[in-house]
Amino acid sequence: MASLHHITTASLLLGALLIAVQARASMLFEYASDPLAWQSGSFNNEPSDYGQESPPPFFGFSFTVPNSWLSASSPSTFFIPVENVSTSGPYFQTIDVNPGAGGTLTVNPDGSVASWNFSMLLTELPVPRDPIYDVFDRRVYLTSAYGAGTCNCDVFNLKNTLFTYNGEFFEPLGPAEALYRGDSSPAAWSSTAISAVPEPAAAVTLLSGLALLALRAWRRRAQDSRAAASPLPAI
Repeated sequence: MASLHHITTASLLLGALLIAVQARASMLFEYASDPLAWQSGSFNNEPSDYGQESPPPFFGFSFTVPNSWLSASSPSTFFIPVENVSTSGPYFQTIDVNPGAGGTLTVNPDGSVASWNFSMLLTELPVPRDPIYDVFDRRVYLTSAYGAGTCNCDVFNLKNTLFTYNGEFFEPLGPAEALYRGDSSPAAWSSTAISAVPEPAAAVTLLSGLALLALRAWRRRAQDSRAAASPLPAI
């Protein structure tokens, strides 16, 4: 009976650990756009060639999806916040995206991405030194979408305000904007399985249970040893 009790206890502890591992298992999804072509520009609210001479920008973003959200029998659609964004060209860096960034994602049973619609705003971007202008309030609005009812496109919309320094103070010249665009594609996605990490509480429970089983086994061996060492009573 004691052995059956030990087996039952160990099974329950192992089950708790497996449940915790399954709950933490996830997939990392990453998207990388192609270089985007210049579409239009404006300066001081008038059409211009602003941004046309800059290297074509591109961008990427990533996030993790718990395996429990994914279905093996039908497409899964959900809203997911974006965790990291990287931009390129003269605006390159990897940064945390502004709060509220994210979108909808549909994942096929085989793990491939079927459709998506994401929007992101970046404000903490480095400002490259311009030989003529100083740039303030730089913002980049990113859109990536694919599927029915979307533009099937990637959009990089740069907005900032230009100033010039006259030797004494900065003089505002006006707002400037550049729009870049390209086609989006499911082939731009990649996914990677992330090794599961047990929940801390489950790990503590498992270790505590194993310690308890070890203590019981030690006590049982000690009792058996004392019984073997004791002389049998005379009849």
